[in-house]
Amino acid sequence: MKKWLLIFICLHLSGCTLPLTCVLYNNTGHDFLFLVLRDHVVIEEVEVKNNSLVEINNWETRNYQINIRDSTSKYEPVFFHHEFVDFSGWGPWSKRKLHAQIEPDGRIFVLNIGQVPPVVDFPDQPNGFPMIPI
Repeated sequence: MKKWLLIFICLHLSGCTLPLTCVLYNNTGHDFLFLVLRDHVVIEEVEVKNNSLVEINNWETRNYQINIRDSTSKYEPVFFHHEFVDFSGWGPWSKRKLHAQIEPDGRIFVLNIGQVPPVVDFPDQPNGFPMIPI
């Protein structure tokens, strides 16, 4: 038992980065289908209602596709400063969350920690944001 506890503690303290979860607000005016891709293969589909939030795990390591009506928008992961990342929890229950909002034109803006969507005046955006469909 002590051996497993020691392994757990060492792994936790090793500096492993926690995956980033994006809390995305749908401000497009429409429901949409959010697809998570790995190697161009859909691994997850989430239906997102208009004016609602969805949590997307592993934000920095996946490609995404959003299908709204007859249009398709594709996005690649973007790395950015941690000033927009909210840390919560402790130890194995820790989470890193980025809050963002997608607009009708497909641009995804980062929100300041504590900003409540829908947001009209966006903060200065970090490098790579707003994300623009490719």
